[in-house]
Amino acid sequence: REAAARTDAQIFAMVCRYDALGGSGFQAALPYACFDVLRVRVGVILETFASPLNAHYQRFCSAFPELDAPFGSVGSFFNFRPKRGSFETNPPFGPGIILSAIAHIEDVLGSTEDPLSFAVVVPVWDTSDWWDRLIANQYLRGQFRVSKEEHAWRDHRAGGLARRVPVDTGIYFLQNEQGSRQWAVDDDLLAALRKAIVVE
Repeated sequence: REAAARTDAQIFAMVCRYDALGGSGFQAALPYACFDVLRVRVGVILETFASPLNAHYQRFCSAFPELDAPFGSVGSFFNFRPKRGSFETNPPFGPGIILSAIAHIEDVLGSTEDPLSFAVVVPVWDTSDWWDRLIANQYLRGQFRVSKEEHAWRDHRAGGLARRVPVDTGIYFLQNEQGSRQWAVDDDLLAALRKAIVVE
């Protein structure tokens, strides 16, 4: 009974914290089918920006690790320094945090010789300060874009239902050399992602 009460209290505190953030799209995420493609094709095992409310994988990085740890959080992405592995990075759509995420990924990719890969999901904002840094990135191995009219997000504030997206979305693969060898970004992968994200 005490354990159940403690779990209930943890859930309540976590939900209240995220609810206080507001924002209509903060709990939106890629469709399940996209996560499945990323897992099967490029070995993605963890989301670097998620919450207990929208995480697809069992382990994830989150904004409030002190509240989220019981639900699978491994801490803040900006303290996350993997030596190897494949990860999905879908930061909140704000210029500052996207730029910080790209910089952190560059730092991590340059610090290991083991295979490392990040599938970076961001809006196609080609006038933003971070855009050129991403598109001209030395670690960019491939990219995929889809127009806002063609796809939808999975919205956990609406029970996981599809939610239309106000911007075009891109998935950009940043990998070190070893990562690009282990998880090749080829036409088959990009076609599978398009099939998984496009809403007919």
